[in-house]
Amino acid sequence: MAISIRFKASNGHYLCAEAGGGREVIANRVEQGPWETFTAETSDTSNGPLMSGQRVALRTANGQYVCAEGGGGGQLVANRATVGPWETFTIVHADLSMGEIASGQGVILRTANGQFLCAEGGGGREVLTDRTSIGAWETFMVEVESPPAVEAAQAAPEMVQPTAEMIPPAPPAPPGQ
Repeated sequence: MAISIRFKASNGHYLCAEAGGGREVIANRVEQGPWETFTAETSDTSNGPLMSGQRVALRTANGQYVCAEGGGGGQLVANRATVGPWETFTIVHADLSMGEIASGQGVILRTANGQFLCAEGGGGREVLTDRTSIGAWETFMVEVESPPAVEAAQAAPEMVQPTAEMIPPAPPAPPGQ
């Protein structure tokens, strides 16, 4: 499953993969565009919504993945071609509740080694992966775009309860039985 998502630091600045990927991730943009939009990829094949507690890889505009160097504890970069543990994050509601991740909600991102992403100064600066507790600088407001399958399901007409007339009769039993 892949969902477009943007993250805003506590001061309202968007996370940005510089040059659309291939460099560092910072939180200093006041407007969103392709460099500030990530694709959250999960191994979930249901095409359902993004859920609190899911593990996600964040793909940038140029197709590279966001990486917590060392699995966490240092810099956040967007220069990986493939996904491994360092490129996988657990997205969780900031209040630690479960359920769907939706636009306007606060979330935290936990690295492979259990540390949290932090927009230094609440935004306007670099993004690190070295925090062991959650506060305003480690909380991001999200803007989520539903995947096409979810939008189609929401726009689809209600399902009709099958009736006896709709169900074909069972085939006849083979001879001799």
